[in-house]
Amino acid sequence: MSELGRELNEPKLIASKHWQIKLSAVLLLAFFLYLPSANYRFVSDDVLQIEYNPRLTSWTYLPGYFTQPLWAQDPQVLATYYRPLFLVWLRISRVVFGPPQPDYHLASILVELVAVGCVFLLLWRLTESVNGATLGAALFAVHPIQTESVAWLSASSDILLAIFLVLTIYFFAAGKSHISIVSLLFAAMAMFTKEIGVMAPLLIFVFAWTRSRLKEAAMRTLPYLGVAAVYLALRGYALNGMAHSGETMSPGSAVLTWPIVLLQYALHLVWPARLSLCYYTPVGTSIWPLLLLVFAVAAIVWLLRFANRDVKFGAAWVALTLLPALALRYTTFNEFVHDRYFYTPMFGVALIAASLLARVKFPSRAMAVAALVLAALAIQTFRTLPIWKNNLSLFSRAIETSPNSTRVLNDLAYSYLGDHRPQDALPLLKRLLDEAPYSATVNYNMARCYQQLGDERSAAYYFSISDRLFGRVVR
Repeated sequence: MSELGRELNEPKLIASKHWQIKLSAVLLLAFFLYLPSANYRFVSDDVLQIEYNPRLTSWTYLPGYFTQPLWAQDPQVLATYYRPLFLVWLRISRVVFGPPQPDYHLASILVELVAVGCVFLLLWRLTESVNGATLGAALFAVHPIQTESVAWLSASSDILLAIFLVLTIYFFAAGKSHISIVSLLFAAMAMFTKEIGVMAPLLIFVFAWTRSRLKEAAMRTLPYLGVAAVYLALRGYALNGMAHSGETMSPGSAVLTWPIVLLQYALHLVWPARLSLCYYTPVGTSIWPLLLLVFAVAAIVWLLRFANRDVKFGAAWVALTLLPALALRYTTFNEFVHDRYFYTPMFGVALIAASLLARVKFPSRAMAVAALVLAALAIQTFRTLPIWKNNLSLFSRAIETSPNSTRVLNDLAYSYLGDHRPQDALPLLKRLLDEAPYSATVNYNMARCYQQLGDERSAAYYFSISDRLFGRVVR
């Protein structure tokens, strides 16, 4: 048996009388923390992706989930995303809960509990510490940066992705043979749930490398590369190419913006105040922040030389699962940071925290301090959650954190119109028309605004413009 095989076959879960109680406590905390979101409305993309998506109404659409883009129901959306298992999950939610309704959020909360449970089990296996696993799972569950993925149904793909990636590593570590079929299956499920799942082979490689020689780690990774090749082939077929997304900036500008983006994620991690749907992020123009980033990364890599293998793997997990978020050229201009992108990387942070706690000399004192930190984070999550209650609260916060976003301005104006507050929408729409006079959507919303104000003449004028820009009559 290989070196890695001998180690991974050793019993990892040390017996503990109270692990069920500790895990149950974490799950109950997460459940009641997020329970208020069970009554929240559909917001942002939820409306078109879930509420009015005909592809979720029948299982006859199932083959199309694997052969068409995520947004195939709307031909005007670029064929960018391929997430068939996410569509399967949404279809199952419709079967269980019926036509779209707030109860869908309960499904999101329940799958969050599954994710927390999986995180606990993997942390316990890796650190061999129930206290460490409890701390890590609780940190993963209550950190405010996780709120977006739990409270926003359209972001629940991140929860499913995290479950499948965590189980990929768990069954790889628990496997008794050279190839774990179950681990390969979960790796495939991660890939077909969200694009970041393609990082599974790299995660397997790093995990194996921290526990064996480089050559053996590479050999154990080969089956996962085969799964990734199949996924990429099917994705290319469904999208008629690898991706179809407009480039918003040059490669040089994207690289110069990386330090700003990573700094924002770091700030949200250590000081998660006033979190939002999106954040204004200026495009980088100076090379000095990039040089500082290179120095910081080099320092972290050097320090990791002296760290234990779990800390090394945790750091690699964060880096690899956050890496796709740095593809800034294909994201909405000046809105490069989204907290949902850090949902899966949060497992790496949890592993580092669990590993450090498992090795402290005074675990009781450390747990007391950790409990205070977790309580503060849970309170902040409870305070953050209500912004996802409806579109008006969501975009009202978003306009505070991204005041120059035309998309947010338009969405907030649309929310005001939905709440029959045309007097609040009017100044926003006037500002938008100054910046984007040929936007069909903005002109349409302006027409609706004047219609609600009782000015039918102005409404007809803007409807005529929007009809011409849309190329059809939209009412």
